[in-house]
Amino acid sequence: MADAERSLGRDPRVRVVILALAVIAGWLDGLTFVALGTVFVSAVTGDLVQLGITAAGGEWSGFTVLVAALAAFMAGTAVAVAMVRTVGSSGWPGPVRRPLLVHAALLVAFALLWTLIGDPRPATSGAVLVAAVAALSAGIQGAVFLGLGIRGANVSAVTGVLMLLAAGVTERSRGVVGPRSELPLWELGLILAVYAVSGLIVALLLSGEAGLLVWVPAAIAIGVIAAIPARSPLPPAGPASA
Repeated sequence: MADAERSLGRDPRVRVVILALAVIAGWLDGLTFVALGTVFVSAVTGDLVQLGITAAGGEWSGFTVLVAALAAFMAGTAVAVAMVRTVGSSGWPGPVRRPLLVHAALLVAFALLWTLIGDPRPATSGAVLVAAVAALSAGIQGAVFLGLGIRGANVSAVTGVLMLLAAGVTERSRGVVGPRSELPLWELGLILAVYAVSGLIVALLLSGEAGLLVWVPAAIAIGVIAAIPARSPLPPAGPASA
């Protein structure tokens, strides 16, 4: 299984999918953090800290947005994991295509809602709604990485990617053989850089109305679906040798 995952990780189309999903995650986090009042919808670990801060300040409307994002992210992950497990071991892109389709549909719904509401203000019911839909899509995206089966590539757990990179650099400097991730260290760094830069770009562009910025994640997700192969790049696994 490990050899199959490493072969999958070397497929250039898979690498494109990973980086594109990192762009989507960073873009969504940058957009919601700036526009909706310091709420993350992908790297939701930060929301747990914000929950304590808003509760201490008695900002219950902002608290509701954070709770909605966390609950929706968990729900999206649960639903997508069920989809991935239902497909089973049919080989990629089987476990990935269906969650990706749902992910893209939710991103379209997110952009439509944002546009119809008209740039929701922080701590409002509109902010609760769009944050929940965005976080639901981010939870679905996390399960796409589970379907890929490449350890250390999940940008929904961006802290884990950073830990794997730091651990890999430290172990390499000490001559330890055997990476903790199927991806090389430089690519872990690239995933982190893409996530951070995409968040920076949307934050810099977000002066006034969001406009077309909310449609970028949906457009990228649709492009990802078009880029994945119709069949698995790996040959079917044969019977185990005696």
